[in-house]
Amino acid sequence: MHSMVTKENFETYWSLFKTKYSKYPSYIEYFQKTYIDSEFSKWHFFDVPPNTLLTNNISESLNAMIKRDWTNRERKPLHIFFNVLKEGLIELSKEIKPWKQEVEVRTDIKLQAMKLEGKKLFVKGSHQGFYFLDKEEKTKVDSSKIERFLQNKYLTLDEFKSDFESMIVLKWDQQSKTAVCFCNYGYKYGICSHKYALELHLGIATRLLMLVPAKKRGRKKKSAPALEPQGEEVGLGPVTKKVKKYVRRK
Repeated sequence: MHSMVTKENFETYWSLFKTKYSKYPSYIEYFQKTYIDSEFSKWHFFDVPPNTLLTNNISESLNAMIKRDWTNRERKPLHIFFNVLKEGLIELSKEIKPWKQEVEVRTDIKLQAMKLEGKKLFVKGSHQGFYFLDKEEKTKVDSSKIERFLQNKYLTLDEFKSDFESMIVLKWDQQSKTAVCFCNYGYKYGICSHKYALELHLGIATRLLMLVPAKKRGRKKKSAPALEPQGEEVGLGPVTKKVKKYVRRK
């Protein structure tokens, strides 16, 4: 549910979800109150930009550091705890870490993207700058499935899930000249092979230059190292120089 790419997608999914699980009204009411109508309702992909924290992992990490490094997992009086916290945060703020201005693209992701782009499987949607890719990366996504997804023409939740889980959805931003991939990895880290492949497809990203070593001149060697028998196999103990000569003469 959190992977929905537009507000309309989410509203359709939520409506079908309530229909399918209508026999659990207490859970539907709890979910509606806690995650839909609350002030903390922006947990969908379409509500936040890529490479943005959607969890409280950062606060849990700080809490673990306080317990492990600053208080030695001891319960201290409140005034002592605040002093320890103050000193720890001051020391933590002195650490100089360079801020990354751009997301670094690993070489393996570039190679996967080049291979994927070469298959020519991207299909452009009818509107909103969406592109679609088959999850198995074998064939092009059927156009009727794409239009059904963009227009939210679903009658059951299972049908919606089947379509959505069978394809990768990407969106091209004409102003920033960048693509956004809605797969879990791509949205979490801001880069994936799908995103880079689409940018290659649109002529924005640069291809990785593959350097192939030049072939050596001349014919290949015909001779190869001779196999030498192991001493344990012939029952002679360690193979010495004399034994080697004897085996060669034979």
